[in-house]
Amino acid sequence: MEITFKTRKLEKSFSSDGALIKAYGAQRAKKIKQRYREMQASATLANLAKIPAAYLHPLTGGRQGQWAVKVTGNDRLCFILEHNPLPLKEDGGIDMEAITDICIIEIVDYH
Repeated sequence: MEITFKTRKLEKSFSSDGALIKAYGAQRAKKIKQRYREMQASATLANLAKIPAAYLHPLTGGRQGQWAVKVTGNDRLCFILEHNPLPLKEDGGIDMEAITDICIIEIVDYH
């Protein structure tokens, strides 16, 4: 997938292992890096959904329109879909096979 970042600061934290560790600590950085690599290796959102440990899910409430993958415990890597308009299935759901661009917005414990 094509991955962009909401802020330059966030993008910079993903620029190297050292930057990730500095921003999130060694243990969290390892899992963040793993999820990020899985996202990069996935051609579409549907491919990412096939990775059970990622626990890909759309968010609701005040975070409607955002998606997340599990990092550790309650930590989530949150992102938005970068398609305008969003590709939809005939039933009105999002066509995850057609989603190829995302924008990472934050890593957070929103629980």
